[in-house]
Amino acid sequence: MEMIERRGQFGTRLRRALLFVCVVWAVATSYVALQMVAQGALGFVVSHPALFGDVGLSAASRQSQTCSGAAAGAPDIAGAANAPAVAWMLGLKLGRDAIARQYASVDRALLAAQLEDARKLAAAAGVPPPVPFVPQHAVEANTEFVAYVESDANATARAFTTRFSPEACHLFKLGALWGYASMVRPSLPGEPNIFSSEIRRHAEVVMPPDLWQPMLEPPPRDATAQSIFGADSATTERITKHLSAPR
Repeated sequence: MEMIERRGQFGTRLRRALLFVCVVWAVATSYVALQMVAQGALGFVVSHPALFGDVGLSAASRQSQTCSGAAAGAPDIAGAANAPAVAWMLGLKLGRDAIARQYASVDRALLAAQLEDARKLAAAAGVPPPVPFVPQHAVEANTEFVAYVESDANATARAFTTRFSPEACHLFKLGALWGYASMVRPSLPGEPNIFSSEIRRHAEVVMPPDLWQPMLEPPPRDATAQSIFGADSATTERITKHLSAPR
């Protein structure tokens, strides 16, 4: 019965998240695009992980051990069925929040409400809630966020590994990276995903290619911000439904 109630809560959380996404997307512009332009040739390598493999993968991702190993003792069977969707959704909230907190124009009350929702979701999974990301330097925010997600000090990611499985950890990190990147993409038509290598690394471990490959495809150069937002929201919804389906 508890499992059924949790599944029913996914739709409610998703609807609440969409409102938050719309607000964040409306202001997620400016220096992110400048950072992409500044990457130059390195950006080409990073944005083509299928061609260059781990060459473009950040050191933080290569060295991270948070998703390594097995569950400590017997996995949490009672929560295992919900773990994939919860990990993914909690990661999405983290990534979106990380972008939103970089803009003073985003309503602080809305941020607080979303943070509380994330805490409840983490509590339901029995993992520590993620600590909000605050960049030290605005122009390095993208790089700092990857290091933050991959850090061995990331108690949420490590808890998903030890309580459930390495796959749950990868889904949490994937959600965080996609949640952040999908807020940037409407401002960058024609540009590759800012976290292409990292997203590919985590996604190929936990889901079929047809679900995660759209994350890496650059939006058409003539695409409007609204159309990019719509396409990426559809990708997010497909993955959420896949992970929430009975197993």
